[in-house]
Amino acid sequence: MKVGDMVIGNVPPVGEKHWPACHGIIVEMRTETPGTGERNRTWCYVLRGDTGMIEKFHEDWMKAGENGSW
Repeated sequence: MKVGDMVIGNVPPVGEKHWPACHGIIVEMRTETPGTGERNRTWCYVLRGDTGMIEKFHEDWMKAGENGSW
């Protein structure tokens, strides 16, 4: 995935909390190193199509959107 790609974000449930999937466009990508000995993680900042807000998603929580998926 790269900046400008349409994606579908789906955050895995945590305990009792579950976030609904959202559609959006990647506007920025950053690689972050969480701590010593841990692997780098790529985070994507996604402009959501439903709220117009930018939210941060881990690359493992997204898949490519299809043309017309909105």
